[in-house]
Amino acid sequence: VLSFLVLLPYLASLFFAVVLAILFYSVYEYILKLCRGYATIASFTTVVLIVLLVLLPLVFLSLLVFQESTALYRDIASGGDVVSIVETLVTKTETFINTYTSLTLDIRSYVDVEMYRNELIRWIAQNSGAFIGSVIDGIFYSVIFILALFFLLKDGHKLLAKLIEVSPLKDDYDRSILRKVTLAVNSVVRGRLIVGLLQGILAGAGFWFFGVPSPAILGAITAVVSLLPAIGTGIVILPVALFLFLSGSTLPAIGLAVWGVIIVGVVDDIIGPKLIERGVRIHPFLILIFVLGGLTFFGPIGFIAGPVLLSVMFALLEIYPLMIERHADE
Repeated sequence: VLSFLVLLPYLASLFFAVVLAILFYSVYEYILKLCRGYATIASFTTVVLIVLLVLLPLVFLSLLVFQESTALYRDIASGGDVVSIVETLVTKTETFINTYTSLTLDIRSYVDVEMYRNELIRWIAQNSGAFIGSVIDGIFYSVIFILALFFLLKDGHKLLAKLIEVSPLKDDYDRSILRKVTLAVNSVVRGRLIVGLLQGILAGAGFWFFGVPSPAILGAITAVVSLLPAIGTGIVILPVALFLFLSGSTLPAIGLAVWGVIIVGVVDDIIGPKLIERGVRIHPFLILIFVLGGLTFFGPIGFIAGPVLLSVMFALLEIYPLMIERHADE
């Protein structure tokens, strides 16, 4: 228990390192062959590739979201363009509904824009200090993550052998569980999360091109909701296109809707099946629930930690009946 408590502050960094070590272990093995068996050089090279291909793009996207969030907060606090846009949108929505339908709608009698604005300002002010502190801590935890990733790639096979040795289960059970967990992690992270991130990036590019405010924030939201079955990215893109239409930007609204259907929408159909490992099928709604729960429990790393834990649970549930059946036969 004490050992676990000592590791607890670094659990997210270690967890992320384990996931990426699983995802990139085949790359490490290929580089190891090129390095003629020099594990230290191969591990270092693989870590550098991971930093360049994964960490730096994530840091860049996070900075974009942070900058837009800061600008959005300042604008809302000063009653600037965003508040004016919301007021204009409410007015045009009322006019549109009252003109083209038999309804008489007064949105302001149901929605107090000023009250929500003040509540949002108060919430951001209360949580801004914790956010800044987490950014500073993130630099230190990144160092822990890189070191853990380096040694997991270099000595991970020794760790697995030791785990199998000390496990109370039979060795073939342990190896079967490890194989299924590896397969599930590859399937969920590659097949769902990477597709979600790609859809979020493409949607953000569309928001930026067609002049939508805060495209990085909306792109990040799109990446999360893309995990919803059937509707997915449409939850964000269609209302934003409607917002452009009601704001008088008809052509950008049509362009964004077409971009969302043709470019963003088909990514899941074209790229998803190529990334998903065969033999693992987890419903996307469950993945969404575990993403949201992971974000709540683990913080930002929960975007990956939640679905990975789900895949581990499925792997264990699949192997458990086989263990019971074999035990009964014995």
